[in-house]
Amino acid sequence: MAAGTLIELDVDPVAGPEPEPGLPPGWRRVARIAFLAAACVASLVAAQPLGPAHLVPVASLNTAPMLSERVAGDMMYAIVSDTPPTLDAYRLSDGALGWSVPLPIGDSAASVEVSPAFAGTVLVNSLDPTTHGDRTAAVDASTGRVLWHSRSFRVTQINIGATALLADDTTTEAGLSRRYRQVDARTGRELWAYEVPAGWTSALPDDPPGSNTERHLVAVSPTGAARSLELATGRQVAAANLEVGAPPAAEADAPFGPGPERDDSSFNAGPSLMVRGDELLVGYEDEATGQTALTGYRTDTLAPLWTIPVRSLTLRVDGCGTLLCLGESGQVRALRADTGAVVWSGKGWPGVVGVLGRWLYTVSDLAASYGYWPGPARLIDPGTGRTDLDLGKWRLVSEPDPAGRPALFERTEQSTGRVWLGTLADGPSVQPLGSIADLPSGTCDAGPRYIVCLTTGELVSIWRYRT
Repeated sequence: MAAGTLIELDVDPVAGPEPEPGLPPGWRRVARIAFLAAACVASLVAAQPLGPAHLVPVASLNTAPMLSERVAGDMMYAIVSDTPPTLDAYRLSDGALGWSVPLPIGDSAASVEVSPAFAGTVLVNSLDPTTHGDRTAAVDASTGRVLWHSRSFRVTQINIGATALLADDTTTEAGLSRRYRQVDARTGRELWAYEVPAGWTSALPDDPPGSNTERHLVAVSPTGAARSLELATGRQVAAANLEVGAPPAAEADAPFGPGPERDDSSFNAGPSLMVRGDELLVGYEDEATGQTALTGYRTDTLAPLWTIPVRSLTLRVDGCGTLLCLGESGQVRALRADTGAVVWSGKGWPGVVGVLGRWLYTVSDLAASYGYWPGPARLIDPGTGRTDLDLGKWRLVSEPDPAGRPALFERTEQSTGRVWLGTLADGPSVQPLGSIADLPSGTCDAGPRYIVCLTTGELVSIWRYRT
């Protein structure tokens, strides 16, 4: 997104459009937090009567295009296109520029994030693997002073806290090897390092902000040898040869126990090696029968828990509440993480994009790869699969986080083209905040008190909101 005197003006409310399913969701962190689930029963409609507006204009900024931005508290940090590109800090209370420094990494198409544990630290990460020079840097949020920089890239699927996980890849005759380094997010001091052998595959958790379940890194060889490390300390806590059994010939939803031991040379982790919460999930194909299965292991011991048959290795398994949601071919099975038992199942809602409060945010179509899905959305009870709210034409544009960032929704008024913004309220329901003219879809970001949007004409507009 491209990113004063306070103007106390309310926005006149506009009659809302008819409640009907429609607009697709946007999800700002879709590479790290995707889940799968389904809706099983009739839904409620998200559109509520549109009451008084709650948006107060603050400022409009006429800046060079913003390539990446992050609203954090009452500040916005943005990478701005310039010669050279800059990292800028804006005060949202009046739109004033706090500081501007040359971008401390070599890739202008970078991302910017703020460490919740160190609110005074901004991390910028290069997204281009071919970049020569530094790929990660930390900047003091108050002054713009570069705290540390590194040629290593940051593993962005791991949530930033007091530490950041960096990595370096090396290609050898044996294959690709990766060296992980955990560093202090404020100082860059190395806390531990671990080398994944060439040819091995590493699996890392990819959990929502604030979930506190990113505990283990698991590395698996092509023959099934596995090692598990604590992310907090880098200490190896388990080593095992993964022994997976062949699924039965008959297709079934019910799980079955681990089968007979197999020769390690036939082990193939396939594309579905993943860590979800405290479980390692390994999808594999039995070479003798050609059938595919998924086995769950404890990440702290690498002991097998359960095995279930699957149709293919083209599947997703993601956390949904206390369950695991396995989705394939438009069908979802919600499993108990400890036994693999099916708690609920359903069809027609193949995509769970994230967790919003007590609910799963689901979409009807995951055909697009990143950030945009053309189907309608719902909020699903993760324990039952029941639809608690049909979001109608509301689509999610900004995900919540533990620092007070709200779930921000938008819906377009077809008759006028105005875009309504809203937040998630109890019920659940979407509480409209007000409508904005000349607002391109999907260009807003939100903090606990301010909303920032790229409006028509490349202006960055700031509103203060109240719920």
